[in-house]
Amino acid sequence: MNNNGSIETKADSYIFVPGTEATVDTDSAATTVLQHRFSGYVVVDPSSTGTKWIQFGVVLPSVLYGQPVKVEEVTVFYRTSNAASFIDRTIVYRQKATGQPDFYDYPSYYVLVDDDINRQETQYTNYSVTPTADNTLSADEGFISVRLGLYFSNAGHSITIGGVRLWLGHHGLY
Repeated sequence: MNNNGSIETKADSYIFVPGTEATVDTDSAATTVLQHRFSGYVVVDPSSTGTKWIQFGVVLPSVLYGQPVKVEEVTVFYRTSNAASFIDRTIVYRQKATGQPDFYDYPSYYVLVDDDINRQETQYTNYSVTPTADNTLSADEGFISVRLGLYFSNAGHSITIGGVRLWLGHHGLY
């Protein structure tokens, strides 16, 4: 503990966001149903084939005990009912505090991760993606969202999302 009241620690923190916090992206709303389950996971059911988008807003501290927080890794817990339908894109965004809006007049943002590896496990499992830049949060820039592109080859398939976990680091920031 410092004399200014701040506490410094190098211990990592983890934030868990259950699947029931997922929302359907506006572009996919008409063709996607989220079935929220009592134990925290969500089953994504499409009414048509193609890619559907869901997203998670992540509530987390951007400065913890006087230290900036660094997003070290994002882990997605999932399973698919059939390997022909899968998670085909994982994107992690951080909003900017200022800057020119994008083409659609949305706030500016950083892309921390844009992973297009197909995730098609039929047994419940997880995978992790690692930000490579722009992953240190501040008191002004800490809004994080995780967006998943889910490809369905058959409208009868489903993808279960248990949730996402963020590994937050505090080392080497002060």
